[in-house]
Amino acid sequence: MSGARPTARDLAALIERARRELPEPGDPRALMDDLIEQGLHGPEALEILSRTSLAWTQLRDMRLERIWQSGYGWFLARNAMALGFLILVGLTLIQGVAIALVHAMLIGIGAYYLLVCLLAPLRIRRHRHRRAGILENYAEDLGGYLDELAAR
Repeated sequence: MSGARPTARDLAALIERARRELPEPGDPRALMDDLIEQGLHGPEALEILSRTSLAWTQLRDMRLERIWQSGYGWFLARNAMALGFLILVGLTLIQGVAIALVHAMLIGIGAYYLLVCLLAPLRIRRHRHRRAGILENYAEDLGGYLDELAAR
């Protein structure tokens, strides 16, 4: 498939290999290695690799974003607790702490924890919808292109 016009056999092999990337893209580097190994390296192969790489990158970025958000939330929680503890120790040393202040701090900690617990399912649902949307668009995009190639 190195020439301008791929043979029907090369095109069929390319389509069959690309269909294995549905419904979810695999690693584009493995796809590229397979295409090169099979001698399928024309503009059609490049287009398939491009579409697969785009979806794979979007899914990878979404996973990294979720990991970062999760880690950042716990980072903020740890810092808020440490700061609260330092403030409590500082107020205790400067003046006696009123019991109402301790109650207010405990209520604040409880409210923060409740807020994190209540909002977590919303964030997870948003990520599931985004993932489903990416995979749906990918299947339509690559599937449509493969159908167009098969019609040649």
